[in-house]
Amino acid sequence: MTAQKQGVSFITTLYNKQPYLDAVCRSLQCQEGEFDREFVFVDDGSDDNTAEELKRLTASWDNVAVVEQVNAGAADAHNVGAARASMPFLKFLDGDDVLTPRATTWLLDALEATGAGWAWGNLGKYSLNRTTPDGITSPTPVPKTPPSAEVMADPLAFFIRNIPANSTSLLVEKALYDRVGGCDERLRSPDYTLFLRLAAAAPAAHVAAPVGLVPMQAPGRLSGQKRRSRYESVLALRYLVAETPAISPTHRQQAMRRAVSRAWLFARRENGCGILSSHFLRLVRSRLPWPVNAVSLITASLAAFTEDGRIQRPISWRPPGSPPQPFIDGDPPATVP
Repeated sequence: MTAQKQGVSFITTLYNKQPYLDAVCRSLQCQEGEFDREFVFVDDGSDDNTAEELKRLTASWDNVAVVEQVNAGAADAHNVGAARASMPFLKFLDGDDVLTPRATTWLLDALEATGAGWAWGNLGKYSLNRTTPDGITSPTPVPKTPPSAEVMADPLAFFIRNIPANSTSLLVEKALYDRVGGCDERLRSPDYTLFLRLAAAAPAAHVAAPVGLVPMQAPGRLSGQKRRSRYESVLALRYLVAETPAISPTHRQQAMRRAVSRAWLFARRENGCGILSSHFLRLVRSRLPWPVNAVSLITASLAAFTEDGRIQRPISWRPPGSPPQPFIDGDPPATVP
């Protein structure tokens, strides 16, 4: 059976997204393609009537589930939605993003053409505009003809370097999502470790066109919180190196160098650190030819992003209700051998 003939579970995670619901739901209803579909919405403890408004908007839909839970973070909400899903493919959507009309079809076609286990596409921008028929205006051109799709040569190296998308851009086989453990609930963001876990586990197809649009202005998004989002990106690299023994020495080195470089650049720009700082010295250390402890070096780099210069992240940065992480909360400060 081809990918286009199989079903898709659309998983939308929301936390206080009531102003965006009309546009989000309209984009889901406008998805083109001949495939079975179900819609799973996870309201992650909203207090702005998101769940009530969502139920009103989807009252006439078929195959809809609205899951309400105490706030546990976006990563947890993604996993809850995936566990509730019953279709072979998962299509994620952040609660203030919208999908372009052919997004799911393009991603399914990419999987069928390449044999990859997951696919991702580009993201564009939009702004809410209640005067237009579709509820949004966007400066991002979206092609009407099918875009090109190709298997990435080295997806893990690519996503170690940068993750230029979020889960809205993803379509993944449910079996693969379950196999890699889904999103890492030790982080607030679902994106960093999900991309890294998928890239380490299976070939990826890239669709060279916008499959989703993110709002130009959306207060509260993690991407807009520099210190916390950078901290999580480096922590995700730390988990990759420490917990994925099967990755190659080259990828371990790439992850270490990327984490240390990201910390140094942030410390220089945001903290005013110079070349005598520990962050620059770690950067030099990561480039030297003799062996270093990659996990220790990455762990120490986390201090660049906290206000107090410690590797421990503030309680407000942790997912709600998350257990303490031993290396962050209990162990002595990292040392560089």
